[in-house]
Amino acid sequence: MQIDLNQKDLVALRDVLQEKVTDLDREINATDSYRYRDALRENEHQLERMLGAVRAAIEPERAQPAGWEPRDNVVDTDSSKG
Repeated sequence: MQIDLNQKDLVALRDVLQEKVTDLDREINATDSYRYRDALRENEHQLERMLGAVRAAIEPERAQPAGWEPRDNVVDTDSSKG
């Protein structure tokens, strides 16, 4: 599934997700029930994945390290091999 959002909507979604992750973190820390805490953590991880995708859509140049390119011509210089 794909959802098309404009830049303004992406920023609003990022802010809402970030706020919810922060709220969940507080609730996790204040919860005594291990089962409930585990459920909250699962929600938090799901929202963090979504937040990462939204951030990557907003700032695609930050999705990969600057100047990074895959290299196919790397020579193994480990002299301990054969």
